Amino acid sequence: MIINPFPELEELLVNGSHPPTPRLLHLLEEMQIGYKDLGDKIVIDPSLEPFDETKIMSELLDALSPSESVRFEIYRDIGSTNEHVLANVEYGQLYICLAEHQTAGRGRRGRRWISPFGHNLYLSIGCYLQGPLEAFGGLSLLVGMRAVDVLRELGLSDVGLKWPNDLILDRGKLGGILIEFKSQEDHGVGVVVGTGINLRMNDHHASQIDQNWSATESYLNLSRNVLAGRLSARLIETLREFDRHGFGNYLSRWQDYNLFAGQEVIVKRGSEHFIGIDRGIDEKGNLLLDTGSVMQRHNAGEVSLRPISDH
Repeated sequence: MIINPFPELEELLVNGSHPPTPRLLHLLEEMQIGYKDLGDKIVIDPSLEPFDETKIMSELLDALSPSESVRFEIYRDIGSTNEHVLANVEYGQLYICLAEHQTAGRGRRGRRWISPFGHNLYLSIGCYLQGPLEAFGGLSLLVGMRAVDVLRELGLSDVGLKWPNDLILDRGKLGGILIEFKSQEDHGVGVVVGTGINLRMNDHHASQIDQNWSATESYLNLSRNVLAGRLSARLIETLREFDRHGFGNYLSRWQDYNLFAGQEVIVKRGSEHFIGIDRGIDEKGNLLLDTGSVMQRHNAGEVSLRPISDH
C-alpha cells in the first residue's frame, strides 16, 4: 500500500508529469524534489526512481509465507520508519515499511539520519521474536552482513562492515543499521530492524553529514526498487534464522565482512579512548580489541570505532 496524503504529488510521481498548481509547487519545494516547470505541466526529475509496490513485491514475494500476516506500506513522507513501525507492529505480524523521505530519520545513539526525497533507501521491518532481550546480541551484526551480501550480489563488490554495523565503501559510510525493541511481553520481543543506504547524495544534503560518506551512484547504477525488494526479502529470512539459531552459527564468517580486521583502531567511549588491534568479535557480538597487554571486549551500544589513521 502506498500512503501519500497529497494526490497531486502522487499523480506526478506515478505519471512523471502533472499540471502545475500552487499546492504542488509548494510541496516540491518543501520536500526538495527535483522537477522542471514547462508551463503547462511539471515534469519530475527523470533520475528519480519512486518506489513501486509491484516491482518491490516481485522481488520480495518468495520470502513471504502464505500463512503470514504481512503489512506492507510505502510512505512518500514520514517522520521515521523505525519510530512508526516500533509504535505499530503487532504480535503475529510482519511489518515492512519503506519511505521516500524522512523528516526525523535517526541513526545510532540518536544521531540524525539525512533522508532526502527519492534518493536513498529507508527501510524498517518489524516482527516479534522469541527469547529474552539479552539473547539478541549479534542481531545488528548479522543484519549488516546480510545487507552487504545483497549489495555484493548486485555488483558492489568492495562494500564491507565497520563494527558493529556501519556499511562502508571506499572508507566512507554507505549505510547503517538501527535495531530497536518494544517492551518484552509474554509472547516475545517486538523487534524493528531499520536500514538506511545512500544511493545518491547532492551537495546540499552532503554538506549536512558530519563524517566521511559514500553513495552507490559513484560505482554503479542501482535500482532502488530492486534493492528495496531484495534487501527486504533477505532481512526477513535473517530474522527467521536468528530466531531459530541466534548469532553463534555466523560468528566464524564475520571476518569476511570486517574491513578493519587486524588493523590498529581507536575505540571511543565517552571521554575514554582505547587503542588496539581489531581481532574480530566474540559469540555475543562484542568487539575484541587487542591492546597488547589485554584483550578488551567492547559492547556495541557503548562505543564508536574509527581506524586510527583517521583519528
